[in-house]
This record gives sequence, C-alpha cells and structure tokens, in this order.
Amino acid sequence: MENRLTAFRFLTIQCRTCGCDFIITPQMQEWALSKKLSIPTHCPQCLQERKAQKQQEQATPGRGGGLDDS
Repeated sequence: MENRLTAFRFLTIQCRTCGCDFIITPQMQEWALSKKLSIPTHCPQCLQERKAQKQQEQATPGRGGGLDDS
C-alpha cells in the first residue's frame, strides 16, 4: 500500500459551501478511490452539518400530509 500512496499528494481544496481551504490527505484519496468515490468538495465541518441536516429531515414526520397545528 505504501507504493500506491506515493502517487498521491496532499491536496488543498476550497470548500464549495463555506469557501475555507481544507486538506485532502493521500490516505483519504486512496480511500475514496477504493470506494469509487470522488474527492470531497466540502470541508469536514460542512459535510458533518449536511449529514446532520439530512438526518433531521428524515426524522421529521412528513410535511403537509398530517394534522395541521393551526
């Protein structure tokens, strides 16, 4: 595995959400390649916030189809 990692370098990426720079390590690139994923374009903090938002949306009962609070 050591030889494959030498093909990768540390990358500095600008987050598409907040605009801050973050680093993608060679190990992260190797992992993404092994899972057939693209390199992240959102920083870890924004990814975590997006994941939490999706979980919140899934936990919220369907909108508009149930009882109305008014």
